[in-house]
Amino acid sequence: MAHLQEQSHWSDEDTKLLLETLLGGDSEFYEGLTGNAKHIFKKVSECIFKGWCSPESIKGRYKHLRRVFSYILTFESITGNGGGDPDVEVLDEKIENARTAGKDIGNLSGATLKKWYDEGWYALFNDR
Repeated sequence: MAHLQEQSHWSDEDTKLLLETLLGGDSEFYEGLTGNAKHIFKKVSECIFKGWCSPESIKGRYKHLRRVFSYILTFESITGNGGGDPDVEVLDEKIENARTAGKDIGNLSGATLKKWYDEGWYALFNDR
């Protein structure tokens, strides 16, 4: 695990650990996210990241990831999830078409979308 104290942003490895901890099929923390998220973020900070990142950092990262996931769902709602493995340029073109159509997809890019699929982050959110 890359230690967040030593860096200013989350690594892909730390992001995957966070999402597997909160959203994985055997997560002991998932149910608590809807009730007492502040407590859950504190427990994850202490138990999983051993204090290397604060509960506030975990909360901020999780909220950011949820927002990106909502942009992906909005994007997919007009393009469908066609499967396959389109290249980044094709995704960028489809994303630009969605923006032109007035869809709120934030700063979603083809590279971001591909990374979410490749890293398994999309599946972790979508399976919940």
